[in-house]
Amino acid sequence: SFKIVLKFKPDIILGMGGYICAPVLLASIFMSRKIALHEQNYIPGRLNSFFSRFARYIFISFSDTDKYFKVKKNKIIFTGNPVRKAVGQSKNIKPEFKKWGLEKGRFTIIAFGGSLGAEKINNMVINLYNYFKDNDKIQILLICGSRFYNQLVKSEKNIIESKGKFILKIFPYISEMQEIYRISDVIISRAGANTISEIIECNIPSILIPYPYAVANHQFYNADFLARKGKAILIEDKDLNEEKIIKIIELLIKDDRKRYKEMKNIEIRDVKTNSAEIIASKLMEN
Repeated sequence: SFKIVLKFKPDIILGMGGYICAPVLLASIFMSRKIALHEQNYIPGRLNSFFSRFARYIFISFSDTDKYFKVKKNKIIFTGNPVRKAVGQSKNIKPEFKKWGLEKGRFTIIAFGGSLGAEKINNMVINLYNYFKDNDKIQILLICGSRFYNQLVKSEKNIIESKGKFILKIFPYISEMQEIYRISDVIISRAGANTISEIIECNIPSILIPYPYAVANHQFYNADFLARKGKAILIEDKDLNEEKIIKIIELLIKDDRKRYKEMKNIEIRDVKTNSAEIIASKLMEN
């Protein structure tokens, strides 16, 4: 790390959290280089908390995360969390249902467990089939993760190939998430920082199941932020089962989707469409 800092002679170094940043940040401090930090989660991680005293700037993704940093408030800048450009522009693209084997007009639920998938979420979604198999008003697209796909296709072949009224489509991985967000009415997912930022950006109500083994339980606090705003329903992993999800789905769609529309219309102010530009501009001042 000392060699890297010495070779590149950076004017300022941006740490994004995680222990991989620690050696470079330490080297920067010892060599009198300026550092800045970006905190993606609602509750700051240990590394960002420790290095905050040395940072020139601390960029935060949620407006009230500043209360968790014990530093001068003029160091802290609410920037939001940068999302992929394509995701930020998803509202401008045409919804494509047929491409994903879905039908326009149905209540569309997208379920995923992060980039690697989540077996518990996968199993829960599969178990919804027997309850909704005669329902022609709902459809679910499950992004199960590459490591689970072959097993699911083999064990759930009858469900996947079913010609019943209910539509359930399973994909191992989808890179064009901007298209998926565009057709989604509700998201069922974990509560990682990037997922939270993207569903806020795309204004999608969600059912969030925080990963229970995340460091400092940060996914719970990410999900709790949206749940307190009324934009999400939080279910802890230990409490997850298909009966709860069924009740929530039925609540959202009954009375002409009244509850769903209420959630959809809630405005989350913790959105910065130009987060990356704000951060870059501030760093360039140095």
